[in-house]
Amino acid sequence: MKKITLSAIFCIFVSMISNAINWTNVVGCSTSGNDITKTASTDWGNGGASSSETIGNYQYAQTTIAETTNSRVFGLSNSDPDQSWSSVQFGIVIVGSSEGGPALWVVEGGSFIGGTSTPTNFGSFSTGDVLKVSVECGIVKYYKNGTLFYTSTNSPTLPLKVDVALYQQGATIQGVSIGNITLPSFTYGSDWVKYKCQGSGTNTYAVPNFSGSATYEIALGSYGYGYEGTTSINSSTAEVTWDTASFGIFTITANGCQGLL
Repeated sequence: MKKITLSAIFCIFVSMISNAINWTNVVGCSTSGNDITKTASTDWGNGGASSSETIGNYQYAQTTIAETTNSRVFGLSNSDPDQSWSSVQFGIVIVGSSEGGPALWVVEGGSFIGGTSTPTNFGSFSTGDVLKVSVECGIVKYYKNGTLFYTSTNSPTLPLKVDVALYQQGATIQGVSIGNITLPSFTYGSDWVKYKCQGSGTNTYAVPNFSGSATYEIALGSYGYGYEGTTSINSSTAEVTWDTASFGIFTITANGCQGLL
């Protein structure tokens, strides 16, 4: 009987690096540092901006809610062709109280999650709440105060930039920041596959909840036993296959995004 310890690199937010936002393509708005306020008349399509800074994989952008009355969209896009909410590729619609809120919707490339007539309401918001849109393992995710509320099924074209659209005159998006997501090592458990090595023939073990792809290394474990036999790794499905000529305690290290959370 052989035990295998699986150590995986997985996506988890562990640190934040805030930096100044340089607004570009500013229309119908005034900017002050990392804040933007609409000065044009109340309407969609005549007020918005984007950042000159870009966001890649394992990065995020976030904003802190400063007022709950007005409606605006905060998100990420690969380009910024106009100031319309419909061109924001991955956006949180912050529905103000003057428009039936407070409520949070998600819009992606002009399509509301849940449908145009009845967008999914992902909950309310209050002053001081932090909304975040991140790219993790090539997947866009949406958070409020650190809690995930929606995972996109659409693939982003990287890099992305902060993209905002504002509705009412006086609407604000404040405290915008960009940060990095780091990928620490995590030992999930040592008893997952201890019976997999028994019997004859080959044994295949698939990592649970795997998404994405990764490269692997198989190394001799701490017990000091020898290593022989053959192993193979399918990097797209995270299947580990070894034959029964192998023995000892081995460590499988996945260098990439596992999606184990």
